[in-house]
Amino acid sequence: IPKGCKNIFSKNIGEWIEIPISDVEALPAHSRNLIETYCLFDEKHYFVPDYGFKVMDLVNYLNHSAEPNILSINDGENFEALRDIEPGEELFVDYNHLVSGIEEYN
Repeated sequence: IPKGCKNIFSKNIGEWIEIPISDVEALPAHSRNLIETYCLFDEKHYFVPDYGFKVMDLVNYLNHSAEPNILSINDGENFEALRDIEPGEELFVDYNHLVSGIEEYN
């Protein structure tokens, strides 16, 4: 992926539903674990895909790095390669800059 490329992922197929953290905490363990593992969150909500979990957005597989190789644009709507990325190289994003309003990710 060349530096500056913004066509890294296909367009989203749905919307994100905001679910209060307290509602997620009240779910059965298996449902809560799925949301806590694969969904973005801020101080008040988890963002759950309206199309469910049978179709997974590749963005769900991005890992965190303080030295990312891709940048989130418009709260994860788009991404841009920060440098040339070699075939097979893992894609990293800084979770602290993925969605505005997220506190420091540890």
